[in-house]
Amino acid sequence: MPGRILPRKDHEPTDPWQGIGEAMAHVSRSFVVAAFWLMAGWGSIANGPSMWPRSEFALAHTPIDDPHLDDSMLVLPDLRTLPPSALEIHLGPHGRVLRLANTVWNSGTGALELAGEVSPADRRVSVSQILTRLDGSSHVKFVGEFVWHPGHNHWHINDFALYQVWSLTPLGDLERVVAGGAKVSYCLIDTDVVSPDLPGFVAGRTYRGCGRDRQGLSVGWGDTYAPYLDGQDIELADLPDGLYALVSTVNPVARLMEANYRNNTGVVYIRLVGSRVNILMPRDLAKEVCLSHGKC
Repeated sequence: MPGRILPRKDHEPTDPWQGIGEAMAHVSRSFVVAAFWLMAGWGSIANGPSMWPRSEFALAHTPIDDPHLDDSMLVLPDLRTLPPSALEIHLGPHGRVLRLANTVWNSGTGALELAGEVSPADRRVSVSQILTRLDGSSHVKFVGEFVWHPGHNHWHINDFALYQVWSLTPLGDLERVVAGGAKVSYCLIDTDVVSPDLPGFVAGRTYRGCGRDRQGLSVGWGDTYAPYLDGQDIELADLPDGLYALVSTVNPVARLMEANYRNNTGVVYIRLVGSRVNILMPRDLAKEVCLSHGKC
């Protein structure tokens, strides 16, 4: 069962230890919503209908670009997305903006660990994923670059998450993307205990800072971005009121190596009315779809 979630204030305090004690004393309201959807069997691609969207590599094998690397001997992370939560509507310069909290977590047998290396020539920071083998040895796989995020004031890896709003058919199936679609960069640290019963879970936070040397996500831990943070929004522009699906996918272009690309997406169904957004519980979805299309 999911565990507690630690609310993040600014994602990376100047002192990595600052605020940890007080954060442990609180429970995020957004996690309560997310946990309900998971327990109800909704919000996870692994449990959901086949028409729910998947990552671009969902039906492919794990992408290996090193012929000498045997992926069957690796202890891999498995990235998943909790259903988006803490939804808010704000008014932006081009119309309504949907803001959301997003939690990515690691359900695998191994940690996701990223190591940065600064080039002396141009100061660019190349990033490698540290892959651990069953015998304890490691393999280094280049996965991109750390980039400085001026809005968050720390280092991110690009193309880590994808937020989309989908329209629905009269039967309630996902139809097409009507908003969002820009891939979001992330700093990866342990902020939330999601599944403490997993083998390999360690109670203490291993990854704490958003520097360019080392980032990651431990087994059973999640990383939450609150709705007020830069990038946690989707411009709705002139999207009309109605029923939609809000879809969040981690590792959408398989930049990072993991055990399973078929379970990367979290989904919630929402109702947009003016400046309000409501999450629809599973029992209410069929009725709302019926009423919205006048076919009850």
